[in-house]
Amino acid sequence: MRIAPAVAATALAVATLASPAAASPNALNAEEECGYYTRSTSAFYNHCAPDGTHVVIVVRRTRGDEEQCVGPGSTYLGTIFDVTGAWYNGKLC
Repeated sequence: MRIAPAVAATALAVATLASPAAASPNALNAEEECGYYTRSTSAFYNHCAPDGTHVVIVVRRTRGDEEQCVGPGSTYLGTIFDVTGAWYNGKLC
């Protein structure tokens, strides 16, 4: 029968397509990503602004949300035990 070679070729093609792609040398690491990120037990917000603007972010804390003004670059927000997220709310400061 000729089905076995066809099945093997199809399985090989699917396995090749399903394998994870190698990381691009240009891929961003977490410190270069824009927005909220964590490192170990620390929480940060990276405001990616080439023009130097300052923006208001909402910081989700265990005791409730609060607004904070941040400038370009990464800003330490606290520990991951207190901070669970942060996002830009559309305002400048």
